[in-house]
Amino acid sequence: MNDIMEFHAERVKKGSKKSLEIIMDAYIENLYYLVGAILNGYGTKEDIEECVQDTFIRLWNNANNFDKSKGSLKSYILIMGRSEALNKRKKLKEKPKVIDIQEVIVKDKEEVEDLVLEKYKRVEILNVINTLGELDKEIFIKKYFYNKKIKDIAKEVNLSISAVENRLWRGREKLKQYLNKSEEGKVYNE
Repeated sequence: MNDIMEFHAERVKKGSKKSLEIIMDAYIENLYYLVGAILNGYGTKEDIEECVQDTFIRLWNNANNFDKSKGSLKSYILIMGRSEALNKRKKLKEKPKVIDIQEVIVKDKEEVEDLVLEKYKRVEILNVINTLGELDKEIFIKKYFYNKKIKDIAKEVNLSISAVENRLWRGREKLKQYLNKSEEGKVYNE
């Protein structure tokens, strides 16, 4: 595949938009994953999409800088994407957050209590996830936070599909036990 992509990279240097489309199709998924991981918690879906688009525009504008003797086209694109994402994250960090006043208005005391309980529950769920072993935690996060397929996770962590499914099941059971205990221990102030 590298030879084919290098061929298309050479054609992009000569202005072939079709070759750029082929390169985009080949690497867009990897780029979304990388950019999404870097901007996680800082930007929106639109920020991620913009960053991915900016990376491919940068590839188009700087195609002559690609040198296959220094690395693969995939690495070149991912390095550019990483750079774009880090720059975007820096801008997002510096940008003051504007809050719509309508979002801040709270209807009553019960709504505030619900919001506090929800935030507390999220923190507790993350604490439960953190009690999983490192490999189990990695698998759980890849599946439920990054929506990766089980077969892809199995390849990444070098386990069988059934082993990954078992680890996910155990993690879900641990969360269920926590949530059940949490529900039983709820105290209502009325």
